[in-house]
Amino acid sequence: LPLTTNHREQTMEIMRIAKINAINFAQKKYKIKTFVSGIRKDEHEARSKETYFSKRSTHTRVHPILDFTIDDVWEYIKTYNVPYVSLYDQGYKSLGEKPFTKPVKNKNASERAGREATKEKTMERLRSLGYW
Repeated sequence: LPLTTNHREQTMEIMRIAKINAINFAQKKYKIKTFVSGIRKDEHEARSKETYFSKRSTHTRVHPILDFTIDDVWEYIKTYNVPYVSLYDQGYKSLGEKPFTKPVKNKNASERAGREATKEKTMERLRSLGYW
């Protein structure tokens, strides 16, 4: 059954809280000063403003592939035989939470076309709360 708008919003909020709270908890418990992530500037408008070293009040985020394109990522994967999730072979272009990620039929669609539109619209706010 499709999720109702209200249920969908509640589920997104629960997932947001679970991710952000888990990251914040681990950061405090283990006194993590640096996080390394695989975000890229071209993935989403909210990420386009990032820098390689992003200082936060409690930690620094390092984004080593920030200027990679999706083609650069796949070139690296193929060149160095890096394992990847087989869902990409089934039409998924970007992976997220299961209820909010779908395969994309149009190969020319944007990389995040299979992602939940509501979440995409709130990415800037989520990032300010600790979401990657």
